[in-house]
Amino acid sequence: TTFKHSREWISGLPARQWTHGLREAVDAVIVGTNTITIDNPRMTPYLSKSKRPKLPVRVVLDRELKLSKDLHVFGKDAETIVLTSKKHPVKKIAAYATARRITVLPVKEKNKSLDVKEILKALFRIGISSLMIEGGGEINASFLNAKAVDKVYMFVAPFILGGRTTVSSVEGRGIAAVKDAIRLRDVKTSKIGEDFLIEGYVK
Repeated sequence: TTFKHSREWISGLPARQWTHGLREAVDAVIVGTNTITIDNPRMTPYLSKSKRPKLPVRVVLDRELKLSKDLHVFGKDAETIVLTSKKHPVKKIAAYATARRITVLPVKEKNKSLDVKEILKALFRIGISSLMIEGGGEINASFLNAKAVDKVYMFVAPFILGGRTTVSSVEGRGIAAVKDAIRLRDVKTSKIGEDFLIEGYVK
């Protein structure tokens, strides 16, 4: 991942190549509006070592329908689906979709955010059954809070970043007590390049 408001990579190239291999193994990759706005990612496995990499569907959450049509994610190199709020008029949703040549799926809101369970239902209805959450701290927190995460992959780089205003990989309201922490089971660790990969299933 990249450090918010910075274009510098935290993880090394081997870790990023590994992540792109994981993209090929899922039906879709999902990110939120903040990640798209700040990083302008392609969301394709362009670092894959495969000769013909499998392209996952790119899923973007744009609750307010405010993302520019010039962003990389709206390029022709892969299919893109945007999920937005059902509160928007049908004409507005249709105009947004037509301008970007993509599919837009309206879903219900919950607490002024797109409802995670409704997102998963909408994606399942169009044949997406494996989803990689590759967004920032807010989308990570929303899926974890909704108990919608099966497995976690986390890279740790061999250097230290921090400070009072440091952005966390899991944001939202946060978890104050150790007893309330989201714990993993069947944990495995491995070294990929200079980075360490921790993977495990959510209890």
